Amino acid sequence: MDNFEEEKRGRGFSSRLALLLLFLILLLFFSRQIFTDATYYYSDCHAYLHPMKHFMVESFGRGEFPLWNPYPAGGYPFHGSYAPGVLSPLHLLYAVLPFESAFKYIIILHHLLAALFMFLFLGEWKLGPLPKLCGALMFSLSSFMISQTDLFIPSLGWVPLVLFFFHRGMVNRKLSGAVLAGIALALAFLQGDLQTTYALVFIIPIYGIIIRVKQDDTAKEYYLLLVKSYAFLGLAALTISAAALLPAVPVLLSSGRGGQALDDAGARALRTARLGEFVHFAGFREIQESENLHARGIDEPFVRRLFLGILPLILLAFAIARKKRTAVFILCALLFFLLLSMGKKGGLFTILFYALPGFSIFRYPEKWLGFFMFFLAMGAALGLDLIREKDNDKSGLSLTGAAAAAALVAILLLAFGFEKTNLEALSSNRTHGWFYMVPLLLPVLLLTFLYEKNRIGGKLFLIFLAAVCIGELFVFQWRAMGGEIVSGKIYTSERAKPLGHELAAKDLSGRLIRFPIHTYIANETFEDGLIGKGVPDRQIETEGWRRTYRGNTGAEFGVMTVHGITTFTRPEEYLFWKKAADTGRRRRALDLYSAKYILSRRDAQFVKNDPNYEIVDIYDQEIMLSMNMTALPRAYCVNEVINRKDIQSVAETLFSERFDPRTQAVVSGTGKSISLESGSPAPKTSIVKSEPMRVEIEISGSKAASLLVLTDSYAGGWKAKVDGKEAPIYKANLLFRGVPLPAGAKKVEFCYDPQIFHIGLIISLLGLAGSILAFMLLRHKE
Repeated sequence: MDNFEEEKRGRGFSSRLALLLLFLILLLFFSRQIFTDATYYYSDCHAYLHPMKHFMVESFGRGEFPLWNPYPAGGYPFHGSYAPGVLSPLHLLYAVLPFESAFKYIIILHHLLAALFMFLFLGEWKLGPLPKLCGALMFSLSSFMISQTDLFIPSLGWVPLVLFFFHRGMVNRKLSGAVLAGIALALAFLQGDLQTTYALVFIIPIYGIIIRVKQDDTAKEYYLLLVKSYAFLGLAALTISAAALLPAVPVLLSSGRGGQALDDAGARALRTARLGEFVHFAGFREIQESENLHARGIDEPFVRRLFLGILPLILLAFAIARKKRTAVFILCALLFFLLLSMGKKGGLFTILFYALPGFSIFRYPEKWLGFFMFFLAMGAALGLDLIREKDNDKSGLSLTGAAAAAALVAILLLAFGFEKTNLEALSSNRTHGWFYMVPLLLPVLLLTFLYEKNRIGGKLFLIFLAAVCIGELFVFQWRAMGGEIVSGKIYTSERAKPLGHELAAKDLSGRLIRFPIHTYIANETFEDGLIGKGVPDRQIETEGWRRTYRGNTGAEFGVMTVHGITTFTRPEEYLFWKKAADTGRRRRALDLYSAKYILSRRDAQFVKNDPNYEIVDIYDQEIMLSMNMTALPRAYCVNEVINRKDIQSVAETLFSERFDPRTQAVVSGTGKSISLESGSPAPKTSIVKSEPMRVEIEISGSKAASLLVLTDSYAGGWKAKVDGKEAPIYKANLLFRGVPLPAGAKKVEFCYDPQIFHIGLIISLLGLAGSILAFMLLRHKE
């Protein structure tokens, strides 16, 4: 039955009015971002998402598909990392709006869609308008969604739509619903998050078992339908998402994620000390004091805000008090994802790490809190709907007892969160926490008791609970949406300097990096919030989309790139910087990496004491730009090759005392060795074209065979031609590309054209057409 026609007389305002109110509340909540120049900048949104999306838009503007990003860490498969979500339909906004506007509107649109999809999903449970409204807001404005405004909310927001179509198909015995659920699941993945879609693979069949009610068909008929629906759903999702999924497979296999250890995978887990934040309204800055967490040895909270509120816990207790199968399922799901988010401490993460194929690639246990927030919103909405039904389920726990139990849990969480050794930042707000909790708990407990004793009507009680729930959520989440997440200054700083890609574009021979790690690039607003907290008074803001404050693996060893961060790190990259640090040959690593420009603190002694660094400029009397006079060019030739079989021996040779990086190169990973005649002078090189997916190099003075080394990342999908003839690409110096050159070579061309992308694109187009056709045929038959 249509969700908007389900209301009967006496059930309050309609679903249409609730939907309108939902839209108006969200419009008010995001008004600052919508109606001013404020934009999102916090965390990865500023360091990763913004430059990534800008590169994507630039690529489409040049008329090419963004398959390879050449800037961060020597380059990486851009579309193959799946995180950019290149194929998301929402990216069409970039074609009609200015970049900065489209960037923030797409983030806001994900919140709106999450609320709408949750509203529709709760409608399938025949909930009333007010419970649907509250559940949609609790999900869309949950702390996970608010604090993770970068990579993860897009896919998570599509979860209720997937379950909406699947639920409708199972209840109405229609396979067409499963096809639509498969399309929705594919769209969830195309937003850029594999972890969310991976979890749905297991949640969907379990959910199908839970929603079965007594019907005309037998259990055998129902579960046969469930298997068929799951097959249709999976086939549609796999084929439609193939264009993004298939290119990601070789990237995953070649990255450190594919074979990471349990300790690495569970590093960023929810600490038990943070559980008090569930009922405390602390903001980001009240929890973490410093931006440079890696340098100061602080374990940065991945999800920076956990606030749930007190009333949602009470509403959840109402749902549990019914002792219905749905409520038990929600409670089990909440406990499951809470324990899972705790990593090794929760126990479940360790079991699944070894038991489930592919689970080990996910390295953020705390991210599973997204599903915790989803099921909490669902449970709270069901609890609120209990009042609408006027069914207190006297055989179970009373509502007053449920509310008292939830209140006790909230009090214990609040007290637990004030352990000084756990959350020192919250201790200053202890009094405020109790003053917030007590005035909220007492009226709710009193009115719950009066309602159960039939002293007040259910309609009044329902309106009171809904209003308090929305008010509590709105006020405290609004508080977190201040300068901690959005900023009006990020693109208007008068002292911004063009660095990063702009500098590299003028000089194709070298990269700009940061060394040592304590050098920090931030925007002006972020700096303002950190004055007096141990952060340098003066910092520099890089101009345009090149802003970043974190690098890749090199950051652990004191070296960071400034062109943005990547989602995947190769084991070779980690070994490269580790061996450089262990042998004390960071300078050689910088030279091999073609790090021509160094960004550091002005008082950095390693620059001042080294005659091979030449100061180019000083910004804000604090940040110094220096030129590394010994850096190898981006492309150069050597006349001596050392062949090694494994990466460990390559690293040892590369940083040995006898290795000369200007005349020698180490190659590995091929079936046959390279043999060159030493003694002849190496040819000269000149880069004549440098585009994201094409590099052309002219060779001069080639009198004998040699090896061309291009200090761009080695990766599958790259093809090379020497004077128009295809040539093999070797892994040179652990990270880079090497091409053997015959005597007399004049030109080398590199082109990135991964065949797996074209195969995936064809499968996706066929899968989309087949899914639409299957839906139409099934719909006609049904």
